[in-house]
Amino acid sequence: MLLTSKTTPLNTVLTTIISLGYMLLLISLSGCSPHPASGNWVSPEENDAHFTKILVHFESRLEIFSDTSDTPLLYCGWSATSSQNIGIECLRSEDQKVMEIYQLNVEGEDKAELIQNGRVIARFVQLPE
Repeated sequence: MLLTSKTTPLNTVLTTIISLGYMLLLISLSGCSPHPASGNWVSPEENDAHFTKILVHFESRLEIFSDTSDTPLLYCGWSATSSQNIGIECLRSEDQKVMEIYQLNVEGEDKAELIQNGRVIARFVQLPE
C-alpha cells in the first residue's frame, strides 16, 4: 500500500497535535530569558556600604563583594519584584544569623541602584558578558 498525501481526519488531527506541541515548546523556551538584573555589576565609585561588585546568577543566587576581601561578604537569594527590580535577602559570611534585605533597581540597560531601607546605598554598572 502506498502512502498518499490525501487529507484525512487522522492526518488533520496529527498535524494539529504536532503544531500545538511546537507552539508549546516555543512558548516555554521564551519564558527562560534572564532577568535584566542578572549578570556582573561593579561600582564605579566608592559608596558608604563599601560594596565593589555584585554577581547576580540566573538561578536566583547572588553574591556581594566588598573592598576588603576577594571572597563574598554576603551570600544572597533573589527574586524578581518587577520587570526591572529584584528583592534580595542576604546572610553575612561571618554571621549567618542576621538577614539583610536589599533591592536592586535596574535603570536602562546597564545601570542599577542598590537600595536598603528605602535609601540608595550604592550605584553599579553592568559589565558586558
